[in-house]
Amino acid sequence: MKFQIMQGWGQESQHNLTYWRYKDYVGIGPGAHGRLTLTNGDKVATRTHKAPDVWMNNVFENGHGAKPFEVLNTQDQLEEGLMMGLRLREGVEMSALPINKLSTLFDNDFLRCENDRIFCTAR
Repeated sequence: MKFQIMQGWGQESQHNLTYWRYKDYVGIGPGAHGRLTLTNGDKVATRTHKAPDVWMNNVFENGHGAKPFEVLNTQDQLEEGLMMGLRLREGVEMSALPINKLSTLFDNDFLRCENDRIFCTAR
């Protein structure tokens, strides 16, 4: 697992920023995962079969290798967005999260807030 905060200043990973910031990304090929926001506002998890031969057979039979999309509920999105965003040196934007659901983490000194951003503590 990679963490931007563990890199030296000016040496941060760039290729992971899209999903660490919980933006949409497309996974292509066997075992790929993605996150997409549909036109109706639903955020969905996408995935494909891990085994290349099964994935290829699905492509031949169905025209694609994707498994059915999974609609992510608000709690799933909160957990994923926080889990990914806390890897960033920049933290997570508070306005992007329902803070009331995080009060236990703040109360027990696992998270801190600074300039409208949420960060992990050293704890």
